[in-house]
Formats: sequence, C-alpha cells, structure tokens
Amino acid sequence: MTAASATKHCHLAQVVERLRTERAACDAEHASAAREAAAARSRHEEVHAELVARRGDRAAAERAALDAESRVQLATEALARAEQQTVATKAAIAHKDAQLAQISECSRIFEQELETRRQRIAQVRLDASNAKLETDRLRRELDDLRVSRDSRSKELRRV
Repeated sequence: MTAASATKHCHLAQVVERLRTERAACDAEHASAAREAAAARSRHEEVHAELVARRGDRAAAERAALDAESRVQLATEALARAEQQTVATKAAIAHKDAQLAQISECSRIFEQELETRRQRIAQVRLDASNAKLETDRLRRELDDLRVSRDSRSKELRRV
C-alpha cells in the first residue's frame, strides 16, 4: 500500500467510523422515536377511546334528554286535560247544585200548596158539615112548621 492509498484508506476508515457512529446515533434516535411513536399511539388510542365513550355518553344523554322532554310534554298535555276535566266537573257540580236548589224550592212550594189545599179541604168539609147541620135544622123547622100548619088547618076545618 502506498502512502496515498493508506491516507485514502485512513480517510475512508474515518468516514466509515463516523458513518457507523452516526448510524448508531440514528439507530438510538430511531429507537427513541419508535418508543415515542408507540407511546403517542397508545395515548392516541386512549384518547380516541375516551372520545368514543364520551360521544356515546353524549348521545345517550341527548337521547335521555329527548326522552325526558317527550315525557314532560306528555305530562303537560295530561295536566292540561286534567285541568280541563276539573273545570268541566266543577261546572257540572255547579249545575247539579243549581238543579238541587230548584228542586228544593219546588218541593217547598209544593209542600206549601199541599198544606194550603189540605186547609181548604178541611174548611170545605167543615163548611159542608155545618151546611148539613143547617140543612137538618132547617128541615126539622120545616117539618115543625108543616106539623104546626097541618094542626092549624085541622083546627080551622073543625071550626
């Protein structure tokens, strides 16, 4: 080997050594980057799984909220119907109370009329009884007058 060739060889050996050192550094950097990539991938998968879970939770919460809103709407409608029914039943009760008051008033008037008629009937019976007594008395008087007239007629004929 010549000096020039030895110098070239030395330069080449240095280049090879430097390239080997740089390659080893690249290998170490690559291994470190691969570990960071694996850690980042793991973190990405974790965060992605959390995102999917939260989206599922959010979707479930939205469905639950929509379901609750639906139930609130149904309850509101049921409440409105119940309030309308309450108003209607109150009106019916008021109407029935008015009818009962009218019937009570009619019954009171009927009872008064019935009592008035009973009193009239009793008075008519009393008047009829008095009239019969008067008729009987007048008949007796008439009979007495006839007897008296017949007696006078007989006496007058005798004379």
